Amino acid sequence: MIERDWAGFMTTRHGSAYPPGLGELFETAREADGENVKLFRYPVTDIRNNWEVWSMLTIRIPGIEVDFKETPEGRTACLAHPDGSWARAEATKFEPPTVHQSGPRRLWSELESIRNWREVEGGLPLYDCRAVVTPDGVIHLSRGRWSATIG
Repeated sequence: MIERDWAGFMTTRHGSAYPPGLGELFETAREADGENVKLFRYPVTDIRNNWEVWSMLTIRIPGIEVDFKETPEGRTACLAHPDGSWARAEATKFEPPTVHQSGPRRLWSELESIRNWREVEGGLPLYDCRAVVTPDGVIHLSRGRWSATIG
């Protein structure tokens, strides 16, 4: 059983022995117009500091990375994934963000669905879920109708 406590999954380190980062994709995300542009519900936040949401997002979309910047004018969060998907959300601190998305996945839409689930259900299914680790190291998580596999 997964205890309800602050925790997260650590991403791999970077270096010459590791796959390259998503720097070029983040550059695109910061400047380009997306294939899909619309207004979303929840304010822009540094998702890495929102442990429940960040953990669920990394389980749902392994390999996702985030970049967050706050200035006096507002906040910008960019999401990127090795499959070429990216999203950029921009807004003042508490306003709904305008989001640009491109690539095979709609990363901000995935994030928004997790945040919506948390608000509607009062929490995310990751906590109090059953965890089974098979001999080959694959982790199977489940709670009610929700399930996820890591590895």
